[in-house]
Amino acid sequence: MKYFNFKNGKFQFVNFPPKKIRPLRIVLKQIFEDNETLNIIAEYNFIELNLYEVTVITALRKENFTLSDGQYGIIFDLDKIKLMFKARGNEVEIDDYILREQ
Repeated sequence: MKYFNFKNGKFQFVNFPPKKIRPLRIVLKQIFEDNETLNIIAEYNFIELNLYEVTVITALRKENFTLSDGQYGIIFDLDKIKLMFKARGNEVEIDDYILREQ
């Protein structure tokens, strides 16, 4: 997440106080070899310098789980990690990181 945060200035995943709006939530998806997908929805909250709190909202196994409009997701696939963003009903790949060459 830090890689994508540094590389893509618009990608934010940490909530800073004061919390006047709904906290940012990120969807982390792990795709396994048998094509099962684990979806984890989490909030990352700044507590103080060098201290963050991660709250797991839910974790579920669902193949067709989708992002909400305006939400980011990170998909951990077998050979690459993809940063996704959903806008106007469409999930768009913003960036990727290749884990291993084909």
